[in-house]
Amino acid sequence: MDGQPIKLLEARTNRDGRCDAPLLAGGEFRPGRFISWFFFFMSAIISRLQGLPVADPPFIDQVPLAFRVSGAQACHMPLLVSPWSYSTYRGS
Repeated sequence: MDGQPIKLLEARTNRDGRCDAPLLAGGEFRPGRFISWFFFFMSAIISRLQGLPVADPPFIDQVPLAFRVSGAQACHMPLLVSPWSYSTYRGS
């Protein structure tokens, strides 16, 4: 591997805005100082599919989220999105 990102999977959230199962589990989800994980949330598409108004072009189209983990910990990555801002944090 040459340090370039690798797409591991694509998932859709349910009506609650959550994935029905963990995206990565067991040996797939590796911690480490030099291992970064990236999520790309397609916020404008999701809003349009829900029938919400979206500017053209959307102010927030995608939300990239880069993070690292240490040890064997579960990660819950909540994302709160409005047409003009977003917020995320490490959930429990």
